[in-house]
Amino acid sequence: KQRNELSAESAWPGILRFRLAIEKHKTRSTISHRKLAALYAQLGEKDEAFSELKAAIDQRDPFVIWLKIEPQFDSLRSEPEYRELLMELNLTP
Repeated sequence: KQRNELSAESAWPGILRFRLAIEKHKTRSTISHRKLAALYAQLGEKDEAFSELKAAIDQRDPFVIWLKIEPQFDSLRSEPEYRELLMELNLTP
């Protein structure tokens, strides 16, 4: 059983990168910057995640209201830039 857990755990970054590639190949009007941000955040690529979050806010993605509680963004919560984004959205950090 331990071997399966290690395999699944080591495969996760590859799965995230695959989902990222699919999302990036969408047309400009259907691309979800929030989804891209979540994928980048889960991969630990914080600069890219923040860039995509800002694009999602500029795009007025209605789902950014969940930014404060979405677990996909847990890796960003300790960053000052994350708190600034929450305040920009009038969400208390």
